[in-house]
Amino acid sequence: MKVQNEFQRIILILLLVFIGKDFCLSEKDTTLIVLSQVTNKEQLDNIIQFEPQYDTFSANLKFIVQLGEGKEISANAQLRIVKDKAIQLSLRVPLFGGESYRILVTSNEILILDRLHKQCFRESMQDIIKIEGFFDYYKVLESLLSNRLFMPGKKEILVQDYPDFEIKREQFSVEIVHVDKFNEVYKFVIDYTNRIQSTTINKGENQLQCRYADWEIDSDRRDRRFFPMSIQLIFNGNYKLNLFFKSVEFDKNFTIDCNIPNNYRQAELQQILRLIGNLL
Repeated sequence: MKVQNEFQRIILILLLVFIGKDFCLSEKDTTLIVLSQVTNKEQLDNIIQFEPQYDTFSANLKFIVQLGEGKEISANAQLRIVKDKAIQLSLRVPLFGGESYRILVTSNEILILDRLHKQCFRESMQDIIKIEGFFDYYKVLESLLSNRLFMPGKKEILVQDYPDFEIKREQFSVEIVHVDKFNEVYKFVIDYTNRIQSTTINKGENQLQCRYADWEIDSDRRDRRFFPMSIQLIFNGNYKLNLFFKSVEFDKNFTIDCNIPNNYRQAELQQILRLIGNLL
């Protein structure tokens, strides 16, 4: 029961607090300059220029939840993102095959479909914000999963937003900090390749850290952007969610279905999370 409760807590964190490499060094180094030699505008321009660009993003992955004391929960999943609109995570529970659970997050709502027991949970984002306090959950979660610099409440960062970032430079790394009007702190650590290596969010007494590793280049795209094939989310230093991407595709055509089948009954969130924890 303790493991199930911890797993439920991790899923809540993922939903609410925001959850053989082709590595070519010569490709990476072609545009490198010492970071201390650039202006603030050039620094931010370079970071945004090197971000993954997409309208849609899809990936097959394995996630592992580390609960401490050597306890882990893992599952295979498919992630789909429609930029600025929706994030869909489909869980494939071992032995059942196909989609067993679907978690959908948009700027308006959170939806969980339990395919195995024909039940669902749906909650508006406004109701969640009323309980948790102001937080741009959708924008934060999408940006963390796609390795992007962001400001809550903005779809994209414009030149006029640059003064809202504080920049602290070392010779081969830079720390970029934004503090919003609710005193929530967003810190991005950038390496000399102009890629985000980690993002840390401090919201009151809570901290969420996102670390990126195992970079691969997408040779099928003209811009040949790098993408981190491993993402680790750490909440308050204790709970860890590791995402290991098996394949990544940009701008693939697909649709995201927000409909609930007529024969599904409404269920409490804790009830669905308990069922997921029992199966994984």
